Amino acid sequence: MRSFVLGALIGGSVGAVAALLYAPQKGRDLRLKLKKKSAKLKKEAKKAMENSQDLKVNLKDTWEKISQTLEEVMKSGNEKKEVKEKKTVSPKKKSLAKAGTAKAPARSKKKRRFFKGI
Repeated sequence: MRSFVLGALIGGSVGAVAALLYAPQKGRDLRLKLKKKSAKLKKEAKKAMENSQDLKVNLKDTWEKISQTLEEVMKSGNEKKEVKEKKTVSPKKKSLAKAGTAKAPARSKKKRRFFKGI
């Protein structure tokens, strides 16, 4: 961002100087105009730098807030997930765990056809 603003200011000042040098004027008038333009460009450059610094600070603050909020959301999501996992133990698993035989249920021997027409 900073390099873009600097490039725009340099390009604008070079263009302004070139336009003034090719304009038919007396030397004194030309120097006075150049002095006024350079003072104006200096003020604008200073203002742009201040604005960019403010923008940088605002973006940094915003990024910190976003990252903090994201961490809080992820933490609360993990807590909810843990609570849900604790609550959702099926009665079948409970009975198998109590009996000490935690076997998977038997699959049916029937063949399943996915494409009935073929």
